[in-house]
Amino acid sequence: MSTGFDAAVGVVKEYLSANNYSNSITASHIRCYRLLGIYMAENGKAFNKVVAEQWLQTFTPGFCKSTLKVYRQAVGRLETAYHGKEIENTKIWYEAQQRYSRLDFRWKAVLDAFMKEIPEGFHEAYQRTFKISIARFLDYLTLKDVSRLEDISHQLIIEFYRDDKHDSYKAKDVYNNCIRRFLSYLSAKGITQASIPLMLDKFAIAHLVFVEALPVDARESLVGNTQGFSIKASEYYKKTIELHAIIEKCKYSKSMKKVFRQAWREFFIFLEANSLEYSRQSALAWADHMSRQVSQWKSFRRAFMLFEQYWADG
Repeated sequence: MSTGFDAAVGVVKEYLSANNYSNSITASHIRCYRLLGIYMAENGKAFNKVVAEQWLQTFTPGFCKSTLKVYRQAVGRLETAYHGKEIENTKIWYEAQQRYSRLDFRWKAVLDAFMKEIPEGFHEAYQRTFKISIARFLDYLTLKDVSRLEDISHQLIIEFYRDDKHDSYKAKDVYNNCIRRFLSYLSAKGITQASIPLMLDKFAIAHLVFVEALPVDARESLVGNTQGFSIKASEYYKKTIELHAIIEKCKYSKSMKKVFRQAWREFFIFLEANSLEYSRQSALAWADHMSRQVSQWKSFRRAFMLFEQYWADG
């Protein structure tokens, strides 16, 4: 057995220890290297990728798939260390896989029920991503002492988006897409507000205004004339969905259609987050307030004037 092999084994063991891998994972790696060392000694071979693969082939078929998977991962890390390269940190992925096992029985039941709703045609890897990402979210609820799904709030979604760290924005988007689908599932069952799934979006989060945090004059402007005509937030949003379907058939540009939908959707989030109803005054005041955050605020005003027209005469 070469000195390089022994040194590489030591590097991997240090990596596992530094990243706090479980005793079972560490033991599986050590057992893998011990058996691989015996195979190399008995066959008079030095370590390389081909020899390691030949050794792994001796376990198939019939070997436990989960153990074989760990062995392949162990060999991959060993090869990386053997060639003096840095081992890629997969601890985040490993921890994500363990979150489900840490959930209490209530959250597991919720997640299991949702997983049954996923179409069977979805790829197995995508289903696994669903399970991991939602377990990650439910684990966060436990961390925040949230014991009921009904207590998921707009503020909680903001905090989750801020605290949920990923290696890349792409990975964060993939996980959030899965969580949004879960939140939509809860909303469809009447468990959470309809705007909660829409809230898990970097633009919606950046633009949300909580009235209580504003100065008095700005607060009164956004709340609008509560004595005048108003519509429940849910009814307003239902009508905007109808209107969006209509303007899709009209000759508006794609960018304008997108801005209209953004305005209607983000104002709906604002209404539900602040327990308000729709009124023309508050909609236009909100669009004016958005002039501090977005360049297309005038198009937002246009979106609400279009909605007013649709509400009045269809």
